Amino acid sequence: MIYLIQLLLIFLPASLCYAEFDVPHVVVFGTAETEVAPDKLHWNLSVKTLGGTVVDVSKNHSDDVSSVLNYLKKSGLTIDNVKTSRMQLKENVVYRNNSRLKEGYFAFTSISFKTTEFDDYQKYWKQLANFNNLTINSVVFAISNRIAIQNETRVIAVKKAKEKAVSLAEALGAQVLEPLLIEEIDSFSRAPRNVVLSMETTGTRNNEGSISPGQETVRARVKTVFKISER
Repeated sequence: MIYLIQLLLIFLPASLCYAEFDVPHVVVFGTAETEVAPDKLHWNLSVKTLGGTVVDVSKNHSDDVSSVLNYLKKSGLTIDNVKTSRMQLKENVVYRNNSRLKEGYFAFTSISFKTTEFDDYQKYWKQLANFNNLTINSVVFAISNRIAIQNETRVIAVKKAKEKAVSLAEALGAQVLEPLLIEEIDSFSRAPRNVVLSMETTGTRNNEGSISPGQETVRARVKTVFKISER
């Protein structure tokens, strides 16, 4: 049984040795990565309208937002793909010479939508640049079946962990038996990459370049504990 004790000491952190399981076992980690091409774009816009009175700001902002939503509808987007949120109507407060000053009012609405045709990117970009008081905050690549891919990657990570356990146990003449623990740790997908970060459409910046989604990495890591015995 000496080799079993050695195996435990090698593969168990000090805090876990003999504390969680009272049978000979091995602890291993499995990691898997899947490269996936994004198939969606998430657009995030905002409309902010300034004015001297609440009535004027409210009316003008409503017109600004309606113009954007009507355009998105005419472009072929369904209601499921367009969302408005974070609506606000507040005093417009500015700081000048270390003083807090009120300069009229502002109304704000966030608009987000999804597209799946990357070739339409330039079309939306150029058309949105024509709307008053609109800012393109970000355009982000996304994966429509991310959860399914994450699940598949997690299973691969578990299989790799078992393969590692078998290999290590065999090196000492032991046999891997049933799993005692399977725990997911720090599984993640890399943060979606921005096509563009914040552009005031009323400015002079113009994005004439093409876009390339490339590949995103979906990663999973698991901790496993397997019971082991002599052959």
